[in-house]
Order: sequence, then structure tokens, then C-alpha cells
Amino acid sequence: PGERISIPNVDWAQNKKSLVFFLKKDCPYCTSSAPLYRQLVQDASKRNVKCVAVLPNSPEEAHKYLQYLELPIENVQTSPLAPFRITGTPTVLYVDEAGIVKSAWFGAQPGREQEMHDKLVALFDS
Repeated sequence: PGERISIPNVDWAQNKKSLVFFLKKDCPYCTSSAPLYRQLVQDASKRNVKCVAVLPNSPEEAHKYLQYLELPIENVQTSPLAPFRITGTPTVLYVDEAGIVKSAWFGAQPGREQEMHDKLVALFDS
């Protein structure tokens, strides 16, 4: 948190509030976290928070994986994760209109899903 992040084809000022999911097709924690992420995407869309997915897979693999997870994210970027200093997946970032990371969640959140959800929704509403 507190760092500026830049993702090609993402206009933070236009988005105002964004939720960025860094996922990987062969990540078991990404797959097991999908129900939480589906709820977050739904809650974000109700509050005009834009969702972005960044995956290090080919565009076709990335879209297929998001369909498999039932994550309706329109802005899907395919890129290595290292330039974003993401060392593990899943990683979820809440980013403001200046591109500043305001909240970060790393890895699966077993037993903490509700806490993660509630804290992010509170940020959506702030």
C-alpha cells in the first residue's frame, strides 16, 4: 500500500476506484478463492468500482480461465507479473484514481474471506 502502480490500458483517473486481481491459470489458490472473487466483482460493479485482471498467460488462456472461474471481468491484461513486483498469486489490490495502492491482499485468505470482503467493500463505499 502507498505505492503507485501502472498497468497498460488502465486509466486510473477514469476508473476512480479499481480492484485489480493478479491471477495465474495454474494457481490452486486462485481457483479456490474464486467464490470470494465473484462476490467482490459483483459488489464492485454495484458501486462503480472497475475490475481489472492481470494474468501472465496468453490472452486466450487468460479469458478461458476467467470464464472457468466465472469472473466477469472485462478489462483483462496479459503480462508477466514481475514488472508489478507481484511475487505470488493470487494478489488483490485496491487502487485509487491516482494509481495509488490503498489496500493489498496476498495469497488465499482461508478463514479471512469475510474480513477481506468487508474491508474492501468499506473502501468501495468510502
